[in-house]
Amino acid sequence: MNRKIAISLFSLFLFLAWLLWGIYVSTGEEWLTVLYIEQTSEDTFVARVSDIKVLIGAIASILIGFTLYLISRKK
Repeated sequence: MNRKIAISLFSLFLFLAWLLWGIYVSTGEEWLTVLYIEQTSEDTFVARVSDIKVLIGAIASILIGFTLYLISRKK
């Protein structure tokens, strides 16, 4: 049971770290970013979080956690 909790917490931490990095640290041109930037005029823009990229990141972190659980269970 402790292994499940540790892997779940690791997977959650991985997702939250990626989300933090994707929103606040990365720029709009990087593939890691989750921001969708719209140019409203020449000097203003609107930055939004892309729901699809967040969903893809959540699915990826769940799959990584599940894979780690299967690998650790076989040992």
